[in-house]
Amino acid sequence: MNFSVFDGQPLIYGLSKKNDGPMNPVRGRSPQGDRNHSPAARTASNGMNFRFIENREKFLRENNLTGQLVLPRFQHGSEVILINKENVGGDFQADALISKEKGILLGVTVADCFPVYFFDPTAQAVGIAHC
Repeated sequence: MNFSVFDGQPLIYGLSKKNDGPMNPVRGRSPQGDRNHSPAARTASNGMNFRFIENREKFLRENNLTGQLVLPRFQHGSEVILINKENVGGDFQADALISKEKGILLGVTVADCFPVYFFDPTAQAVGIAHC
């Protein structure tokens, strides 16, 4: 997917599609009965579906996205976290991430909403929000 507003900017971004498979941990079967969400789709003894890990890795690889991927746990609130080299491996609960660091991939998972991408060319900062 290409967003013309970012044309000519030093950005690398992506948006997975439904046929890329689930990108978020899911327990059990989805309401739609999607086979990628079924318990047989690489499910651990605790019921957690791990196919999303393979799907994420494949998406990143196929889109030449390299770097440390940061995905927060969403709280449907207003928390925004600044991601830098010191906290990049942290476990975050937020609805938006921002960073000025190169080599850090900011991500969100969405279902019935669209991610909002931000870029400040002056500050060379990027952000992404779950709305």
